This record gives sequence, C-alpha cells and structure tokens, in this order.
Amino acid sequence: MLAFDSLPVVDIGPGSAGEFFSPISAVRLSDGRIVAAGWATTELKVFDRHGRLLATVGRKGGGPGEFEALGWVYRGPGDSLVTFEPGTQRLQRWSPAPRFSALGLLVSPGGRPTASLRSVLADGSLLVSTRLAESSKSGALTARGWITLFRARTASEPWDSLFSFLSGLTIRHPANPNWSIGQPLLAPIPSYHQSSGGIVYAAGDRFEVHLLDMTGRLRMIVRRKAEPRAVSSREFEQLVESRKPNVQHLARLLEVSTSRVRPAVAAVWLSQDGRTWAEFGEPGIGERRMASVFDSTGRWESDVPLPIGAQVLQIDRDGLLASMKDADGFYHLQFYPLRVKRAGYD
Repeated sequence: MLAFDSLPVVDIGPGSAGEFFSPISAVRLSDGRIVAAGWATTELKVFDRHGRLLATVGRKGGGPGEFEALGWVYRGPGDSLVTFEPGTQRLQRWSPAPRFSALGLLVSPGGRPTASLRSVLADGSLLVSTRLAESSKSGALTARGWITLFRARTASEPWDSLFSFLSGLTIRHPANPNWSIGQPLLAPIPSYHQSSGGIVYAAGDRFEVHLLDMTGRLRMIVRRKAEPRAVSSREFEQLVESRKPNVQHLARLLEVSTSRVRPAVAAVWLSQDGRTWAEFGEPGIGERRMASVFDSTGRWESDVPLPIGAQVLQIDRDGLLASMKDADGFYHLQFYPLRVKRAGYD
C-alpha cells in the first residue's frame, strides 16, 4: 500500500530565507529543486532538494524578467518554467536555470472571457481556461458558469477547445450580483488536473473521475462504490462556525446551503506516473483528508491519508509538495516522500 511519511523532509517557513506571508504557488523539478512564488510578490525563490535557498530571481517592474504581481508558476517540458501574472495577463518563459527566455501576453480569442493559465503541456503549449456566466433568473441567490479548457499554442494560432463543464455554485452578493461571497456549504465543487498522462476531471457529487487525453477525448471513467455520507446537525453547525469569521452574509449562506451530504470527491490529481488521486473528507468537521489512489489502468491501489492541513500543490511518483498555514498564520512549503509499504513490513 502507499503512504506518505508522517513528517516532511523539507519544511520551508518562518525563520528561513524562504519565508512567505501569502498563499504559495510552487513546483518541484525533476532534480528535487523547488521553485516558489508568494501570491502578489515580485520574485521567484529557488530552493535545493533539502530546502536551502539557492537563488532569488526577478524584481518589481514591467520588463523582461520582472514582475508587477506574481500569481502562478508552472513546470514546463524539460524543467522549464512559465510564470503568469493574472492582473496583467503577462506570461514569461524561463529556462531550468531559471533564466528568463521570453515574454508574452495571454490574450483570449475575440469575444471570449478573460482566460487564466492552468498548466503547461508536454510540448510547451498552454492549458488555459475561460469562464462564461450561465444566464440565470433575476434575483437568483446563486450563480454558476461554464468553464472551458483550451490548448493554446501561440498567440497567432486558434485555440483548441478540449472540453467544458459547469462550475460549482457561488453565492451572489446581495448588492452586486456580479460579485461572489463564497460557495454554499457542502456544495460539490468540480475539479480537474493535467499532467503528461492527460486530464482528470470530477464533478464532485459522486465518486467518479473522468480521464481524458489531450484532445479532450474520454479515455476512461474510474468509479468507486461510495454511499452518500450525511452530516449531522451538530457537524453542520461546526461547518457554519468555521466559516463565520470569513462570511459577512451569514443569513444568505444558510439559505442556500441546503445539502446535508459530504461531497464525494473534493479534488483530483494526476501524477506523472499515471496514478489518479481523488481527495475526499471534510476538515471543517474534523475529518482528515484522504485520497483514493488508482493506477494507470484504473485499478484501485489504496486509500492514503494526506498530511493534516496540507494544500496539495503537486503529486509525483516520489512524493507530495504541499502548502500549509501554521497556527501563527505563516505559510510553509513542505515535501512528503511517498513510500510503498508491503503487508507485514513497516
């Protein structure tokens, strides 16, 4: 069976040169180096496989190799990198060193909503998404939209549409219906992830994961028998309590939060070795997040506990890169090795 080490072998956080004060975007390269960006920062930090700071790359500015406000860093072919600044739609390509190599803009095709970069594909092309709001009745309390994934090669070529799906419900702001104040409690949230093996997608309302190739063609459906898991009145109160500090419109949240069943799948991941990871569990009521793991043929391997409090950033054949917020509000980057345990052995 599979299991992560109980303690991280890399922990980059307070007191180190890699201290972050905002949510983290990070990738782990094939040689074990970790490249990270804090949200809205103006530099990349590069760490060795042990978590020691090797280099700081970039500075504030709008020129090549500079950042106005970082958002995401992605791993490309051959350990190259692509950075994306959502505020300006700027993307920059970097060699594995990393060294700046090219600057461009993510420009949506005419008439389409603003796009966001989601991944870099094996050939260096981009996986991007757009969101088109679904028409709804005036006065509706919730909204959702159609999310479409595209393959974008260059700015001059047409984008290839891969597939579309409905987003999860969002709660409309009472004063401005175009704004969101969050999501209903226990509402399923569709998720997807891409690696060299293709794309995995789950609607979240049932234990079912779709595996697609990079043309958007359905290749396999992975299912697992899972009875709906209800939440008790007390557990629901716990969820409400956990959201109170961040919710200004509690009455509206309660009005639209009609589900009393845990979502079957919380998130999906596709690792480079072809394994599909389907997260489930509800930390808001004290449950530990778990992942059902399926091999490249769709055969279930095991259920693996995820590190407590971990926000998964990347799963590879050798381990898990995660972001974690400690009790003092500081963010950590951590790496947990993945082990294969045989029955009867530690």
